[in-house]
Amino acid sequence: MVFKPFRAGDLVFINNSLGVVTKIDILYTRLLTFDGREITMPNGNVANSDIDNRTMNPKRRIGLNLKFSFDEDIDQVRKIMIDAMWKHPKILKDPEPDVWLNDIGEYDMKLIVRCWVESPDY
Repeated sequence: MVFKPFRAGDLVFINNSLGVVTKIDILYTRLLTFDGREITMPNGNVANSDIDNRTMNPKRRIGLNLKFSFDEDIDQVRKIMIDAMWKHPKILKDPEPDVWLNDIGEYDMKLIVRCWVESPDY
């Protein structure tokens, strides 16, 4: 805990728990989950765990996996999605949002839609 991988107010994933750090004291760290549970973890366990701090970096990438019928015009779908992302006020313009054909399945096409936002807007 000496390296301070997180602080109160950070969104973290520790020991299979996702929540906002509400308190750090000498013995315990407390997380408030999105469903209103408070999880108290001994700092010894926290220090020996992988810590995924989701607010440490100023930007985060959003990735959505979507499926479309083979009947759809993939270029038109891509244009509609990119236009929508460019219009959204919280999506960053740099790096640019993009849409990729990720996989061609047996019954559908799988697209991945990616854009970047400020961490608090994620």
